[in-house]
Amino acid sequence: PWDGAHPLGPDEAPWQTIAPSALPVREGWHTPKAMDEADIARVKADFASATRRALEAGFEVVEIHGAHGYLLHSFFSPLTNRRDDGYGGGLEGRMRLPLEVAGIIREIWPEHLPVWYRASVQDGVEGGLTVADTIDLARRLNAIGIDLIDCSSGGVSGSVSLATVHPGPGFQVPLAAAVREGAGIATMAVG
Repeated sequence: PWDGAHPLGPDEAPWQTIAPSALPVREGWHTPKAMDEADIARVKADFASATRRALEAGFEVVEIHGAHGYLLHSFFSPLTNRRDDGYGGGLEGRMRLPLEVAGIIREIWPEHLPVWYRASVQDGVEGGLTVADTIDLARRLNAIGIDLIDCSSGGVSGSVSLATVHPGPGFQVPLAAAVREGAGIATMAVG
């Protein structure tokens, strides 16, 4: 980003990125490796280790980043998850890794301290995540002890279109209200 936010050129070798599916962010970008079972196990172990370190460092809240094209959002979104195993396909499979990670973190994090989940409530383009998808995820997150859904939108492959989103003060408040009402969990909005 500090050098123009463009893909590396063909003569520049990047580190190997991983993702739910081998799909580049945009045309011309390097293609990530589709994660296998060992990669998924390692990522879950890394979330557990990070949670323990945060607790040891004295933090009093932890937020799981499941938005803006980050790994958990990439697993949840049908735009970036084209898997046909237990971590892909329909909504149930696509939400599996976010729920497993949230469950691991909630087990480690003391019950009296909050765990938040940052969600891109909708991708904002046809074929992407919908508010209804996120409400389903939020219900399940609530059931495993997540305390709050931090509501944002978009972030996968430039998915938010200005035709569907009009940034301005409070523009994501209706998304947070829909999730709160639909899932019975505390929410907040960003932006």
